[in-house]
Amino acid sequence: MLFEGIKDPIMREPDCQGSHSRAWQCDLDALRKALNVQPEDDGTLVHWIIEAPWAHMVWHSYAIICVHLRPLPDNRPTKQYLKGATHELWVYALDPDKPRLPMIEGSSQATNGFLVPKNFAAQFIVENDAAALLKVKDAVQKVCDGMLSPDTDYVRHWAHLFGDNMLKPGAGETRIILDGQAEVIIPPKPGPQDLHQMCQSIECGNLVCCVSGEIGSVISIVGEDGQHPSYYLMFLDDSIRLVANRNLARLVCLIGFCR
Repeated sequence: MLFEGIKDPIMREPDCQGSHSRAWQCDLDALRKALNVQPEDDGTLVHWIIEAPWAHMVWHSYAIICVHLRPLPDNRPTKQYLKGATHELWVYALDPDKPRLPMIEGSSQATNGFLVPKNFAAQFIVENDAAALLKVKDAVQKVCDGMLSPDTDYVRHWAHLFGDNMLKPGAGETRIILDGQAEVIIPPKPGPQDLHQMCQSIECGNLVCCVSGEIGSVISIVGEDGQHPSYYLMFLDDSIRLVANRNLARLVCLIGFCR
């Protein structure tokens, strides 16, 4: 599966792939050797490069990195955002003009193509490194299958999987203003009560402004299981539609949208 418009097509067999994307694990041992870094001085457990041009119109690839939070020999400080956290996850978009293969192969020619700030970061708790690797691999597979986007518009989905402890206040929220007064906020991890309140508010009010969400985009609101969206907010030319996931063709609500 090769995507058009990518300056450095990778012919190497992917380590993970699906219907929408493909991904490779970086050779960390080779990269440490090239950078003269001792393994015990590096907490990185895995570094994935994911090719997902469907997720954004400008950049096509992303880095997903997981590090353990155990003390290192140099006693560098580790800031904890989650009490008892064992691991930390980072999601970066990658500069489309920087080659990816040197990073994947662990070459000395590898360049830092990370676009900052991070798209997502979170600390989480698991029993051991193997469990952390499995959890991250599951997220990578979801991206490859088109079930999870690495773009910032879908930070709520990542928060469901890994937590929101490293998100700034308000990050990932969708704010909807009804009648110019009543404001409905969909939090990064909406629960059943949030969805119920949102639906009630929308059904009894006229939507006059939506702070987040661009024309032509779709925001999915994740359900209780953290995987399958319960509702979609569909931003059309002059309207927003709230559509139930059980039947996307069924129009639950159609209300005016003012940019």
